[in-house]
Amino acid sequence: MKLFIFLLITINLVSCSVKTDGDVEQEKVTELEGRIDTISLNYDSDGDLMNDEDEKNIGRNPLIADLPGVMVRFLQNYKISVSYKDLTTGNEGLFEIDTKVGANNPDFKYRVGNVFLRENSYRAAASIGKFSDHSWGEYKEHDLSWVKYPDIDQRFFQENVMKYSKYFNEEVFVITNVSVELENSIKLNPSGDFKQVSNPELTFRFYNYESESYEIIHSETVERNIISGVNEVVTIKFENVNPKLISENYFKKGEFIISELTNYEIPNLKIDYRTLAASIAHKTVPVVYNTPLETRVDYVAVGKGVKFSEILNTLFGKKFVIENEKLKSINQFQGNLPKYEYLNELRTLDKKGNWFIFTNRLNKHYLEHDFNNEDVISLSYVLGKDLSSQVDEKIFSYSNEVKTTDHFQTYTLGNIYPNSEVSFFIESKSLFGEKIKHWTDVFRNQGCGSRHNCVSFPYKCDVSFNIFEKLDTKLSFSKELGGEISRIYLIVNGSEYKLVDLINDKKVSLSWSDVGISISMRNINAIHEISNTDENLLGLKINALRESTFNGVKLVSMSGKASYECPGLVSFLAGSNKWPLSVESQNFGEWGGTVNWSTVSRGERKHLVQMFSVGITSVISNFHN
Repeated sequence: MKLFIFLLITINLVSCSVKTDGDVEQEKVTELEGRIDTISLNYDSDGDLMNDEDEKNIGRNPLIADLPGVMVRFLQNYKISVSYKDLTTGNEGLFEIDTKVGANNPDFKYRVGNVFLRENSYRAAASIGKFSDHSWGEYKEHDLSWVKYPDIDQRFFQENVMKYSKYFNEEVFVITNVSVELENSIKLNPSGDFKQVSNPELTFRFYNYESESYEIIHSETVERNIISGVNEVVTIKFENVNPKLISENYFKKGEFIISELTNYEIPNLKIDYRTLAASIAHKTVPVVYNTPLETRVDYVAVGKGVKFSEILNTLFGKKFVIENEKLKSINQFQGNLPKYEYLNELRTLDKKGNWFIFTNRLNKHYLEHDFNNEDVISLSYVLGKDLSSQVDEKIFSYSNEVKTTDHFQTYTLGNIYPNSEVSFFIESKSLFGEKIKHWTDVFRNQGCGSRHNCVSFPYKCDVSFNIFEKLDTKLSFSKELGGEISRIYLIVNGSEYKLVDLINDKKVSLSWSDVGISISMRNINAIHEISNTDENLLGLKINALRESTFNGVKLVSMSGKASYECPGLVSFLAGSNKWPLSVESQNFGEWGGTVNWSTVSRGERKHLVQMFSVGITSVISNFHN
């Protein structure tokens, strides 16, 4: 800090001496990519601690600040470890959530996450895209440096919600420790000015919804030299993390951690990043440049104020076009999106886009405004598919157990729109109610056969058995898509669609896990046509198995000279085994009155009812329309 104050004092003394001593330094008029500035040979216009003349002499632009281009991103792999104690038994346990994606796996991503301002710019563009190319909002300095871990993969997130959410029930468990281990990549972009930075300091945060503030989890200085062009991987582990990071952010919203490169040393300047950044911030406006190829931040000198077109001229020379008060192109990126009414019309356009400008709130049109060091500019070339996939809201739901009645049960997922994407996970829990033990048998008397002096009274009794028994067992879904999974329905605005049919018709996608199924759908209108102007409700319906069948011992058929023996035989079988005697037996109306009903129960037709329970968690992503 003392060094920073000294530098500012030195700069101020130099500028003051020019005016008070009357010694006017030699000045010259220089054209920089179309922008004409009067630059003092010993003045530092962009605050990067090198005067303008020296910058010009070594080929640098004195109107664009030079500072190390250090990129910090998350790697995809991370591990969460949660220690807990069961309050009912006193037993202690541990569960882990580990992405376990190897670097050779095609799903592995070396660097994930973007700075806040890029995400804010894209969302703002989607919210006003069809009306204007300029949006504004609240800007904070950390928007340029905080990197958010992207939303967790829906299937992975939802499966872990079903497995582990129960451990955050404070009536049953107490969390004794939460630790997180993750990897960050740190890279110093190649530069002729900065060959190395040292001892990067990383800070990690999460948003605490209870306190409505960002909470620091961990801060650590990595004692390492970061060499230009070399990607360094840093493993960070922190203990005693607030459990709300997992219970509220991870499990309920699919959010994770925010990282920031807080500081580092710059050996060739003999100062640290904070000192250099503070000097630059005093004299420049930050300009974020977002394209499908890169995100970078430049700091452009503003002097007493500079117009938007002059800033672009400084950065891009003649490689930009402004027409009809709109930015049309920069470099190879041309504004070429077709006209549209709703953003979902653009979801397939992965090569066409438009330019959008995001700033802090201005009092004038952005082309007329004089930008200063308190402003910010974000230039974003947004493809149609990215514009249509900016989330306006996310609706989360979770139920540890949803049980059918003896008929059905419904479960509401939430409101949807034509541009919504939906994913839900169904965990198989239990199957209960009744089951039938079914078999058939034949009872017969062959008569006398070859014996003499015998009167033959043959009979044949065909008997079927339906014996109802209690059912209470673990449920497993059939990968043949039969059984209980075939009794799950999707409900859209009251209309029911069998989930298995939607899977077979490829209108939804299915993934299996060891505890249940994951379903995702990207085009609601392929299932049920809905409107942007109506309220559209999505839900699930799970139906119990309910089949009417005979109950007990049933005489199916009887034949032979002594077939009259069959009713007595089945009555004896039923009574001796305490099974019901089916009233649907053959010719029951003729012989039912002869049964001793004090020893035999009457087997009326009965419904076989098999109920089941599932755990459900869902995420509805409603995109800007």
